[in-house]
Amino acid sequence: MIVYPNSTEHCERLVALAVKHDVMLVPYGGGTNVTQSLMIYPTEKRMVVSVDMARMNLIKWVDKENGLACV
Repeated sequence: MIVYPNSTEHCERLVALAVKHDVMLVPYGGGTNVTQSLMIYPTEKRMVVSVDMARMNLIKWVDKENGLACV
């Protein structure tokens, strides 16, 4: 299953439901998957839900001096 939250509230509710129903959430962000985060252990028995963060696209602040951003 893939979900596409578009607000902080959606993410909070999704996590609460995953905890309640013992569902594994896997965040998906930039699309390169260099961390291989979507490679789930074959022994995983829980339902796996990929959380596509593409709709969470608001830049809150940028700190050019330190090279940081809150997105």
